[in-house]
Amino acid sequence: MNVYELIDYSQYNVKMFEFADSEWLQFVVDCRNGKDVYKDFDAVIGNVANDDVFKCVSMYMDGLWDEERTLSEIRYYKKNNQMAFLSQAMIDEVVKFKKSYEVMP
Repeated sequence: MNVYELIDYSQYNVKMFEFADSEWLQFVVDCRNGKDVYKDFDAVIGNVANDDVFKCVSMYMDGLWDEERTLSEIRYYKKNNQMAFLSQAMIDEVVKFKKSYEVMP
């Protein structure tokens, strides 16, 4: 396993989703519909719409659930965060390798 450190990235355009809220839901829906809304940012940080969460998002996208119901259901799922680096400059200048170690199964 590799360990990395993020140094100051305040000069970059980073979209941070701290919660699965209305703005997060719309961002996920836009991305799933093929819109390139993520291209406005150097990185996007927040909850992952994994398979379990996406079942809820799919119900919303299909018009079966409204936003309130969708966000209410999502809160029951385990949250996993991700960092998506979208610009090479940010990767080169902000993500620094610290160390590597073996993980035994």
